[in-house]
Amino acid sequence: EILRLEKGLRVESENIGELPVIAGVASQIEKLFRFMIAEEVVSLPADSLVRLRLSACEGDGEILGVNIEFEDFVPIAPGARHDRLLHPFNLRGANPREFGVFLASSYFIARHHGGSLTAKVKEDKGLRFSFFLPCCPSRTVDTDLGFVQDFQSFQSFAK
Repeated sequence: EILRLEKGLRVESENIGELPVIAGVASQIEKLFRFMIAEEVVSLPADSLVRLRLSACEGDGEILGVNIEFEDFVPIAPGARHDRLLHPFNLRGANPREFGVFLASSYFIARHHGGSLTAKVKEDKGLRFSFFLPCCPSRTVDTDLGFVQDFQSFQSFAK
């Protein structure tokens, strides 16, 4: 499936296999996706392609969570620091609107849900942002009470 967004940005989505249920706040997970798309819109030139890939993460014979990849195909701007892709206020290009607030917000949502974010410069060209969100993080959010508590307490509250 391909979506067209602002600036003619195309988002191609790909699900690889069946995805497990992850624990977390659905509205925040949705914001992670919206923030990453916004990051790509402000960072990439018009008519660029972003590939969104979702897959189950397995380890030691069990499903651990979901891998979410955002991949673009635009060469890194000359002078951009490859080693600072995830540093605050890092510019991916010449546009000062690209200061990374959407990327930072996505990172914090993933971390808040017990997950992670890595960024990699691809050999051919472009970037790959990889998120991991676990099935059962050790900590999650109780939105009704507004604070973080351990996952077992959250499960009993949700029943």
